[in-house]
Formats: sequence, structure tokens, C-alpha cells
Amino acid sequence: MRTSVTSSLWLNVFYYCQIVPAQHSVFIYLKRNIRFFIYSSMIAEKFFLLFGFSENIAKSALFYQVFNGAIYTAQWNGTQAKLDTLYDFMLVDMCLRFSYLSICLWVMLISSCTMILYLRKHMKSMEGNSSSFSSPRRQRQMRVTITGMIQTFLFFLCLIWMIVKELFNLVYGQNIDFYGYIGCIVVSLYSFGTTINLCVGQTIFRHRGYEVWQKCLRIGVFLSK
Repeated sequence: MRTSVTSSLWLNVFYYCQIVPAQHSVFIYLKRNIRFFIYSSMIAEKFFLLFGFSENIAKSALFYQVFNGAIYTAQWNGTQAKLDTLYDFMLVDMCLRFSYLSICLWVMLISSCTMILYLRKHMKSMEGNSSSFSSPRRQRQMRVTITGMIQTFLFFLCLIWMIVKELFNLVYGQNIDFYGYIGCIVVSLYSFGTTINLCVGQTIFRHRGYEVWQKCLRIGVFLSK
């Protein structure tokens, strides 16, 4: 789930670098090396996920030994120390997940809001020049920004749920979605909305959809006669 969310995040950042002119030296450097930053962030994320995966394996193995009687009374002190160490790792993992999701949320909101403000400013400046406003490049920028707004909304809902879940685990030590039903619903809605949004943003998909719609209209007219 986090992989899909991160992919949407970096896709939005890539659109931001392509649409909004860079003015500050930091953003100019980021725009010139955007692929390096995206690939580096994705690799770092894989190490981050590997850490959480290893922690879950260690937790499952230790709990299996405890609950199946493989740990005797004489070994309990050592087991307790392992449990304490594992708890510390779990706490670090939850803090990292919460910080990571919060950073993703802020990056997505900042990049999306900046694109929206830039488009609004550009539309006002182009009100008296219809030819420039209707150029294919500007229309493509508008389409990308609109799909970015929709993706930001989906991203926001999904990430808020993930942050709330991690916050309850971190502060109260409670899993508010023990069976994962809510998570499955959120993931399904996010995946469905993202798929439709990305497909609509593709020229080939729109052309094929228009052709199918025209065929359906012709069939409807033929059947009505």
C-alpha cells in the first residue's frame, strides 16, 4: 500500500517540476536532477520497508516460541530482555513510519497547492490571449493539474487513514483495524480511483473511450429505429 502511495507522490512531484518554473537555486537543482532524487528516495524506501519486514519476522518468531512453550522458566530472563529489545525496535519502526507518512503528506500538499496556484495565476494572465490559452501545451498542463488535484484528494484520504492508524498504535498501543477490513476498503477505493484517474489522463485511453462511446451511441440509435 505504501509503495502505491509513494509512486503517486513522486509522480506528482515530477509533474510539479515539469509545470512550475523553478526560481530558487534549490528547486533548479532539484528539477535538473529529479530522476536521481526519485530513484534515491525509492531505494531508501525499500530499505525502510525491509527494516519493518525484518522486525515483523523477529516478532513472529519470538512470539511463536513464547506461546508454544519453547521458552522455559530458566530462560525467561533472557526472553524478557529480547522482548524489551523487540519492543524498542517496534517503537522506532512506528516513529519512522509516522514521520515518513507525515513528510509524504506535506510534500504532496505543497507540490499540489503550488501547481494549482501557478495554474490559477497563469489562467488570469492568459484571459486576454485565447490562442495562447488554448494551445495544446497549456491544455495538457491544465489536464495534468486537474488529475493531480484528484490524485491529491485520494492521496490525502488514504494517507490520513494510515497516519491515524499509526498514531493510535504509537500513542495508545491499540490497533483500531485489527482484522484489516477498513484498510482493505481504503486500499480498494484508492487503487480504483487512482487507476481511473491515470487512465483518463492518457491520450490513448481518452481516444479509445470516445470511440467506444460513439459506437454505443450508434448502436442505441439503430436499436431505437
